[in-house]
Amino acid sequence: MRAFKSGTTSTGLRRKVASIAAAFAMAGTGLAASASPAAAGSLGQQLAVGTTYSDMIYVCGFNQNGENVCTPWTDSPETWTYFSGWWFHGRVKITGYRNDAPAGESPWRTATCDVPETQTSNWFPCYTSSQL
Repeated sequence: MRAFKSGTTSTGLRRKVASIAAAFAMAGTGLAASASPAAAGSLGQQLAVGTTYSDMIYVCGFNQNGENVCTPWTDSPETWTYFSGWWFHGRVKITGYRNDAPAGESPWRTATCDVPETQTSNWFPCYTSSQL
């Protein structure tokens, strides 16, 4: 008794299975290649934080995957600090520190910023100059 239909050999069956598997692999690769941590302007924004007081800042909030994350401490010049590759949405908390805080003033400052989940740009400005 034959294990295969008439006209089908074990080599032919292996070729068919291999071509189907290759088609699924190529389709999966296409999906993986099209997915990114966050599409431009959707599921979160990269932040530009305006500061005048703090020497260093970091940002904590929800990323494009809904995870609560914090950036590392980043040097903050007197204008804008850019957090490239960090995608946030919703309310974020920004913490700042000033190395040479005047006597009687705390070196620590905090501010919040409400970041839209979607917009046409990759970047969202957080104006915190008067606070940070």
